[in-house]
Amino acid sequence: MGGRRKRSLRIESELRSLRWQLASPEQLFFFLTVGIIVWQLFAPPIVGLADNGDYRRILHPLGLEHSATDYGEKYFGYLDREYVDVPRDPARLLTTQNLLAELALRIDRAFSRDDRFDLTIMGGTNLAFYLLGIYLILVAAGSFRGVTRYLLGVVLVVASTDVAQVAFFNSFYSESASLVFLVILIGLTLCYIRGSGSSLPYLLAILLAAALFIGAKPHNYPFAIPLALFVATLRVHGRRPVRRRLLFPLSLALVLFAALLFLRLPAELKACNRWNTVFTGVLVDSPDPRHDLAALGLDPSLAAFAGKSAFDEGVPVYDPGIELGYGRILRFYITHPGRLLALCRRGAEQALVRLPPDIGHFEPSAGRDWGAQSKSFSFWHRFQERFFPASLLFLVTVFVSVAGGALIAMGESRLGGRDGSLPLLFLFLAIMAPIAFLVAIVGDGCYEIPKHLFLFHALLDACLIAALAWVGSAVRLRFRLGGSHG
Repeated sequence: MGGRRKRSLRIESELRSLRWQLASPEQLFFFLTVGIIVWQLFAPPIVGLADNGDYRRILHPLGLEHSATDYGEKYFGYLDREYVDVPRDPARLLTTQNLLAELALRIDRAFSRDDRFDLTIMGGTNLAFYLLGIYLILVAAGSFRGVTRYLLGVVLVVASTDVAQVAFFNSFYSESASLVFLVILIGLTLCYIRGSGSSLPYLLAILLAAALFIGAKPHNYPFAIPLALFVATLRVHGRRPVRRRLLFPLSLALVLFAALLFLRLPAELKACNRWNTVFTGVLVDSPDPRHDLAALGLDPSLAAFAGKSAFDEGVPVYDPGIELGYGRILRFYITHPGRLLALCRRGAEQALVRLPPDIGHFEPSAGRDWGAQSKSFSFWHRFQERFFPASLLFLVTVFVSVAGGALIAMGESRLGGRDGSLPLLFLFLAIMAPIAFLVAIVGDGCYEIPKHLFLFHALLDACLIAALAWVGSAVRLRFRLGGSHG
């Protein structure tokens, strides 16, 4: 009983620590973030992201369908706010966005007596979890000192409220789950590293957030391995060695979870993905498409479809004669590294474009043109589009710099935290961002690059903020040491 009592008191103490650490200026930053996002999502005209055809993966398992009947009001140009009940279909693609959508539906049914679902309920559900992650990040940021603390808060507010990511909340795209659970994962990890939480409960929460993030989209499955390695490197504090022994099987479970999700992917989704990988990726800059198709073991006559996506009319996506495994595609790029480099350069040219150009933000009742997009709260992504070079060299420089800075900080322990784990987190972010880029560019070719790079954009932001934290801490340390010598 004594041990249980001590654990209870420790947890209560840590919860009080979380409450007290979110004080001015973090309290101001948090409520400013809340106000800006609420204004975008719920104040007329509401901002969201129109359906490009992917909504059905979440809508149909919920038993919902568009209330609009006109194609132009359902897809691409306009945001449809209301949805009506239809018979449920089994979920073919398992994603943690289904969990968020199911929760939103239950909230709607608890307070609404009609058979219509308002999209802003989905937006509010996504936002609630997102703000939890922002809260945790601000709690951890409060442990920084001096100008760095304020600068991190301002940048976090500007980045986290940008319309390029907030618009996804008022939608049924699973990018929302990717962002929400990534932010929670980073927030939990920062709180643990900066010493705001106890060892085992936080590590278990980190593992759960990692699993929810991995399960958000098929693009996220490859992150199971780096996340498992990262969690396994964190030291478990406390007197119980059994806690340490738990980390390996729990980390391995992340990898197995991703593998099971991959095996359960619908065959038609795999077929579309492989088509785009070849025809909008391998063949897009090919000097000899017929030769490349033959090298992949495909019919050279399919060269006529080079550059066409799996969703274009007349494309034989499901022809049994064009099935191939991902291994052959990877071997092609390994033996043709110049082609992979050319594809990455093409992707980098669009890597800083964050808003899918053909998807509108507003309802028809807003009186905006078909396909119109919000220009409010867009400073963060517009600044990057205008001032950052749209080149592969720039992206490589950013990630190598962040990784190098993290390695230096690990050696010098400039960023503090438990066992130097904060720079270790920054190192893994610098590794995960290029993985996100490669998964999107290689996995989907040049089809819908801005949308498929959504996770890459979030990780790029994390790397930029990490670099800011490291530089701020390094400058502060230099001035403090200089002052002491003076």
